[in-house]
Amino acid sequence: MALAGVLFYFDWKFGWDATKAWTLPSVVVYFLLNGAFTYWIWFVEKSIVYVGERQGSKLEISTSTKKHTCIYYVKARYTTSADSSSWKEVTAEAPFTRWFSSDGFFVAKPFQQFLASEVPTIGEVDPSNVVEEIGRGSKTESGGVKVMNVDINSLNDVLGAIPKQPKSSGKPRRRK
Repeated sequence: MALAGVLFYFDWKFGWDATKAWTLPSVVVYFLLNGAFTYWIWFVEKSIVYVGERQGSKLEISTSTKKHTCIYYVKARYTTSADSSSWKEVTAEAPFTRWFSSDGFFVAKPFQQFLASEVPTIGEVDPSNVVEEIGRGSKTESGGVKVMNVDINSLNDVLGAIPKQPKSSGKPRRRK
């Protein structure tokens, strides 16, 4: 970007004839730098978007998407402070529509809840954003059968919190 800006400035100040000898070398340097940057992102960083450490725990988060789908894939590798030598791995996925409003604006709270609920080390640090959903996710078994994960205790808690409706007399009420 700076290379293009400098070349533009000199072209504007001194004219095309004075700067045309620098244009081809500048374009070649740009392509070399862009190629090195692309190589770095694809083969060195490998989609890693976050690397962090806190009190002996380490966390690496890499993300990806696939063409023509609106699913966000997250892979988190982490160690705990008790066992910092062995890495554990968690994968999660969710549609982008969970974190964007109907107007297309990013809403941070649902995204924070997603990360805190799916990645244990984030949930330990940010317990206020851990959300346990009833029937969270359905897993496909090896035979292709979908199995819902429903915790019966959580279901009873939710059903118990619903206020009971008073019984009606059985007669329909008319509006006046």
